[in-house]
Amino acid sequence: MKTTTRSTNRLLILALLAAFVVSVCTSFAYGDDLTEAKQKTQAAKQELAEKQQAEANIAANISAIESRISAAKAEINSLDKKIQKAEARMDKLTEKFMQLENDLALQESDLNARLKEMYLTSDTNVLDVLLNSDNIVDFISNMDMIQRIHKQDIETVEAITKKQEQVEKKKQEITETHDMLVTHYESQKQKTNSLLEDQQELIAAKAAAGQDTAAAQSDYDNAKAHQASVAADMIKPAPVPKAAPTNDTNNNSDNSGGGDVSGGDTGGSDGGSDNSSAPSQKTPDLGNGIVADAKALLGIPYRWGGTSPQTGFDCSGFTQYVYARNGIFIPRTSSAQASAGRKVDLSDLEPGDIVWRPGHVGIYVGGGSVIHSPQTGDVIRYTNASGFRYGVRY
Repeated sequence: MKTTTRSTNRLLILALLAAFVVSVCTSFAYGDDLTEAKQKTQAAKQELAEKQQAEANIAANISAIESRISAAKAEINSLDKKIQKAEARMDKLTEKFMQLENDLALQESDLNARLKEMYLTSDTNVLDVLLNSDNIVDFISNMDMIQRIHKQDIETVEAITKKQEQVEKKKQEITETHDMLVTHYESQKQKTNSLLEDQQELIAAKAAAGQDTAAAQSDYDNAKAHQASVAADMIKPAPVPKAAPTNDTNNNSDNSGGGDVSGGDTGGSDGGSDNSSAPSQKTPDLGNGIVADAKALLGIPYRWGGTSPQTGFDCSGFTQYVYARNGIFIPRTSSAQASAGRKVDLSDLEPGDIVWRPGHVGIYVGGGSVIHSPQTGDVIRYTNASGFRYGVRY
């Protein structure tokens, strides 16, 4: 009886010691995972800040170009009013010039009538004067008959002619101004159209930047959630293995539920010495099913915190998903997956085993190859098993 009790106590002490070793090893593994999770959270935060800054810069450029477009449109409106005003003045000057031509024609007609009367009633040979004159002004200025023409006639003709010249000159000036305004107007329209095109490009760029920011925000949120999950796993108590039953028949009924200490599924992230001596073997069908499901996901993008083909996978989300499809439900994080299973040396790997290294897991598919979801910007793909520390079997 004493021998049996002593043996039971020894086994209990060994079990507690094994639990302590598992707990220490697990804490180291979780520590690696937490450090990596913090680093990735910080990287995701930095990426988010850069995307937000890029989006803010584009928004500032849009605001600036909108101000330039507004100023250009105001200038176009101003030029349009000036052009309309110039055209109105040109129309008025044209009317005035035509009126002056009318006045001059009437004045010349009146003068010709009086000259005709003078010719019919005078002794002076007006016909000779007319024949020797270049024009009516020359006639009025140079002939002796000017003494018989009223001074007002000369002044009226000269005034009308002078006004015609002035009107024509003013019209020319306004025409030149008008043409200059039209040229400037067309230039401003081209400039405004170019600014509008730039604005549309910036709006499209801002929409794309908004999508990038939203994706970065999602990655950051997932990273924070994953970090919190790893931190929560660290504070969970390690499972305590049960003491093996003794050979005492009197104790069989009390220990019938006990498990084998050397073969329990309580191994830590490094497997523990008790979990590596005699790993169980997978059935070929189970291993092949896991491998087939892993291969079916090749090429799906990595997504931090991802757990489905639609959103993408991180490393432990990928292994958890594949195992769940084969009826095996394992923890979420890589360190927890390493701790919950049974440690297997790399030389003893079978297809379907999980392989582990600090902060990362994958699925062994045979022939020294592993399928895993590596990192942001990458996809689920093959790699070499030699890059992992050991295997984990469920």
